[in-house]
Amino acid sequence: MFVNNQSNRHLRIGLLVLATDQTIEQDFRNMLHSEEVEFYVSRVAYADYDSFENYRAMAKKLTEATALIIPGNSLDVVAYGCTAATVEIGFEVISEHIRAVRPRISCATPITGACKGFNRLGVRRISLLSPYREEVNQSIQRYLNSQGISVVKIASFNIDRDLEKARILPSTIYDAAIQLDAENVEGIFISCTALRATEAITSIESQLGKPVISSNQALLWEALRLGGYNQEISGYGCLMQIV
Repeated sequence: MFVNNQSNRHLRIGLLVLATDQTIEQDFRNMLHSEEVEFYVSRVAYADYDSFENYRAMAKKLTEATALIIPGNSLDVVAYGCTAATVEIGFEVISEHIRAVRPRISCATPITGACKGFNRLGVRRISLLSPYREEVNQSIQRYLNSQGISVVKIASFNIDRDLEKARILPSTIYDAAIQLDAENVEGIFISCTALRATEAITSIESQLGKPVISSNQALLWEALRLGGYNQEISGYGCLMQIV
């Protein structure tokens, strides 16, 4: 019998995806072509309606969802795929639930990845594009402000459900992002893992000449860097070329 032990050399990412998200897995597959990186997915139960109550309800489900990712096998990073819930629950609480079954593992989230990314890019003043209602946008804005990133302009599609967010075309995201440009805006953050934003990043950056970060792009970038993978990825914005 022949056994392949080479996978032990690979970076292994565990990806926690909301039960209702139709976008993030495909985005990871599109962006990630390296044979040196593997990702394994578990779904987190979630009522398909954006509210602070539903965000908080996910916290206690993260340990169980993490435990389902290739049990008994090693992981290097666990990436949690919800931007707004990370802000509401808190990164430390999310990490605590994940590390209950994966002690000391590195944890990545879209919002922490975005903040690190803007810092690396030297961006301090941004516009925010999201699908959220006003109260969720305000929560995201407060978090970004607390990290030294000023939100100059906000636009939203005002959609509460992931199933509907995934139907927004990349061309629509492009048009909305272009409208958020201003002289004092240094970059754009497109928030929400359910949006097909990664498909529009390169076009937006080419038009504006400014960095664009999306939730899924930021999550993958942070997970890769936490795992020690320092190769550039082309075709998905300038962030993915920062090592």
